Amino acid sequence: MYRPVHLHVTRSSIKTCPTWAKTEVYLMKPINTFLAIIMAIALLPACHGTQKPYIPGTPSTTVQGTGVNLSGAKLSGANLKGADLKGASLVQANLKDANLKGAKLTGANLTGANLKGAKLMHADLTGAILVGTKLEGADLTGAILTDCNFEKAVLNNVKLEGTTLTRTNFTSASLKKASLRGAAFQDTVLVSADMTDCNVEGVNWSGAILDKATMTKVKAEGIDLSDANLQEADLSKAQAPGAAGGNAPPAQ
Repeated sequence: MYRPVHLHVTRSSIKTCPTWAKTEVYLMKPINTFLAIIMAIALLPACHGTQKPYIPGTPSTTVQGTGVNLSGAKLSGANLKGADLKGASLVQANLKDANLKGAKLTGANLTGANLKGAKLMHADLTGAILVGTKLEGADLTGAILTDCNFEKAVLNNVKLEGTTLTRTNFTSASLKKASLRGAAFQDTVLVSADMTDCNVEGVNWSGAILDKATMTKVKAEGIDLSDANLQEADLSKAQAPGAAGGNAPPAQ
């Protein structure tokens, strides 16, 4: 008489696949190995779902999801246009030259990530953490960067034209030769930030804290420095005709 044999399911399989945890498979002993293989193959779609793995250059919908963990991921040149990455962990991720146009990165953690040459036009990074992030040559035109933390980030030669940066922290960040034309820096902290040779025409610095900031050779026509704090800031050789407000030291 044949006795039933229970299909073995490991603890790790149950943890990653709730479907298997509910499955009771009994097989007749003489053919248990063959049927076990068939049943395992049949259960794979239920375990893994229909979502395909992310392949660089494919549509961004493959990596969408609030809070997704992509720490250390190699995504250089990836097409993430319009991706929903709210709250995602992208710590130390390689996103060099990635397309993140219009992406939703609110609350994302991009600490130490490589975003050199990345396209972030009109992306929403409200509340994102970018401490020590490398953004040389990145394009953030029209992006929303309210309440972000760019402490010690490298933003040399970036485009931040028309960008909203209210209450953002740029302490000790490097923005050499960056284009900040028409950006909104209200109440932003730029203590010890290096903005050498930046184009800051039409920038709103009202309420900004620029203590010890380096702003040598900046092109600052028509900027608003009302209520800004520039104690010990270096504006030597700055071109600032039509600047309004602030307690900036005289250009030398």
